[in-house]
Amino acid sequence: MFNNLPLFEVNREERHFGFLFVAAFLNNKRYREKIRQEIAEIAGCEFSESELNVYLEPCLFRDYWYSLGDPVAYDEATHNKRRDILNLTLQAMGLDPSIIDSYDMFWTGAQNSKNSKLWFPGRWNQKHIERIQEDLQIPQNALYRIRWAFNAKPDILFTSNSSFIFCEIKLVSGFGYNENGYSQLQTQDDIIQIARNLFTENRTYSHFTITAKNDLGKNISWDRIIQLQRECSNNSFCDKMVETHFEKMIAFKK
Repeated sequence: MFNNLPLFEVNREERHFGFLFVAAFLNNKRYREKIRQEIAEIAGCEFSESELNVYLEPCLFRDYWYSLGDPVAYDEATHNKRRDILNLTLQAMGLDPSIIDSYDMFWTGAQNSKNSKLWFPGRWNQKHIERIQEDLQIPQNALYRIRWAFNAKPDILFTSNSSFIFCEIKLVSGFGYNENGYSQLQTQDDIIQIARNLFTENRTYSHFTITAKNDLGKNISWDRIIQLQRECSNNSFCDKMVETHFEKMIAFKK
């Protein structure tokens, strides 16, 4: 049988600690200011409280894609917007947009079909990706990387004025990889590279990580996150809960 320990004493879920970090960030002004300064320095971009918003696990490209128009009605205006986005995305990854008209992978049906639509890149068929990359000798897994970027959900996104700052959190496990060449950290770079092509506003994009070991370039350690939370605690319900859970997290990250 399991023991009767409270869940917070055994919980190892990174998303849980990400949620607690954001809760403390939003509810404690002193903590928010300290963390804001650290993030601005590490990410190397402006990060003020002006128009500050925080998003947990945002799927940036998916949601903007579906805001282009009704995917069911799919009129000419929606089609043209999707085509523009695909053109810009392929260009951002150094690819010729004309391949859209050469391969069925990009379409929900036959290209000449009246009802055929342009697929959301996150749904591109993986076998077709491999065939196209082999046919055209596409380097560095560029089509796969587009698919991964459009499906990606970074743990946290901070937006402030014209800055977009992405954050990936790790506690026990390392950053993701797979046999197809997927790299979680590379995908963060790809999101930024593609986003610079897809948004008209003059935005600054950056990313950083929160890990147990401070061995990455743009990184804040959990020790630093916990230290600042203790220093800034105002003994509110939120702060006391965060501190209690953070105390138990220390054992998992060693």
